[in-house]
Amino acid sequence: MFDQSAAKQNYLDVEEAAERLGVAPVTVRRLTANKEIEHLRLGAGASGGRVYFTQAMLDDFLARRTVRPLAKAA
Repeated sequence: MFDQSAAKQNYLDVEEAAERLGVAPVTVRRLTANKEIEHLRLGAGASGGRVYFTQAMLDDFLARRTVRPLAKAA
C-alpha cells in the first residue's frame, strides 16, 4: 500500500520547491515546462499529472546555475 505521509516527507510540490528556491511557483512551472529542472510527473489527467521534486533535484539545479568567479592571472 502507498504511504502518502512518507511520500509527502520525501517529495516537494511546486509551491514548496518555489519557496525553497526563492522564486514564484510560476517560475518553477516554466522551468519544468522547458525541462530546465529535473522533476517527477506523477498521476494522469489532462494536465499530465502533478509535478514533484526532491531536495537533491533542487540542489543539482542550483549547482548548475552557480556562477563561479574566474581565477585571477598571477
